Amino acid sequence: LSFWTLEGDRVECVHADGFGENDDIYLVSDIYPDIFYNLTDNPASDRNPSWPDNCGPATEDTQQSSPSTESAEFIIGYEDADGVMTPNQRTDLDQACSELPIVCVQDDFEALIEQHVDAIISFSSRWHVMGSSPQIFGAVGNEIPVIVLNAETDAFGAYNLSNDSSSIQETLSWMFKEMGGTGELTYFVFGQNAIHQSAVEAVLSENPGITATQLPAEYDDNSVSWENIDALIKANPGLGAIWSDENVQQLLIAVRGIMEGQPPYINCELKDDFIGLWQEAMDTNPLFKCVATVNPGGTAYEGIYFAYYLLSGHQVNPEALTGPYGNTLYYDYPVVTNETLEAFLGSLDEFRMGDWGIYELAPMTPEKILDNWFIE
Repeated sequence: LSFWTLEGDRVECVHADGFGENDDIYLVSDIYPDIFYNLTDNPASDRNPSWPDNCGPATEDTQQSSPSTESAEFIIGYEDADGVMTPNQRTDLDQACSELPIVCVQDDFEALIEQHVDAIISFSSRWHVMGSSPQIFGAVGNEIPVIVLNAETDAFGAYNLSNDSSSIQETLSWMFKEMGGTGELTYFVFGQNAIHQSAVEAVLSENPGITATQLPAEYDDNSVSWENIDALIKANPGLGAIWSDENVQQLLIAVRGIMEGQPPYINCELKDDFIGLWQEAMDTNPLFKCVATVNPGGTAYEGIYFAYYLLSGHQVNPEALTGPYGNTLYYDYPVVTNETLEAFLGSLDEFRMGDWGIYELAPMTPEKILDNWFIE
């Protein structure tokens, strides 16, 4: 959370647990000699500050963007327990909250449930959604809808804004189609994540002609390095495809060295430097092929608007619900291959650059959110 000091300096307010034996609340700014200024500094664990964003001199814009609880139609809470909210998402969240007659408050699940907020936005990941499952079920059990961003929960009463499982299905299905429905696949699921593992197995179950081998991949080892991938390809000359949910640039570095014959099909990502390597590989070996998806980038903005429309009485369109649990909102996103890469590069103004340098879908407009996900 950000606010102004009495001297008019804007600072950030956070909780942190890395500076002592317990959590404390800190002000963060370069106006402090050590950057961090401990506000609480007591033996208890102090977490999740919820002070208002504008407690100093307010401008007309900030006054309009922060309606009082009395004038707001709804109170929408949001949680970011794992700190996965990106700068773009922070901006998108603030913009959506300022555009609507709502109050947005940050806290953890338990506190938001106790505050009886009208809905909860969960900034999530494929790891966080598993660890927070009891809290998600606790919220929907209290009739508080939960909107999970960038991950998928199976909780009834929750909605997912993600194409995670869909992207896995699209990229693997493309590989298997290119292979003619038969052949060998080697794949990596980092950290043995159960959600990604389940998504991969779902696609494999629909393709009995594919012989799949999973190799271990951990964040603290070098399992998916270009050297190991190169050795894998040389030891398995009939390997048809390699898929990984992390470190995919290492796949490309290894495969682009194959000058002749059919290299294994791989998945790619849409970063500028990666795209350059992709194009070089195509020039070196016309048989090289890769696939990538443009993933949703505006889920924070879209999540706030989805919650607002839902609370306002709009009915979710059942045809817009997809995913492994039937509660994931549908995204129409491009699947980029060799054949469509040029067209994608010619339409970059339709996308935006994400925080990590990867092209992503820009937030949908409020009108499009209403049209795509709700019944008129």
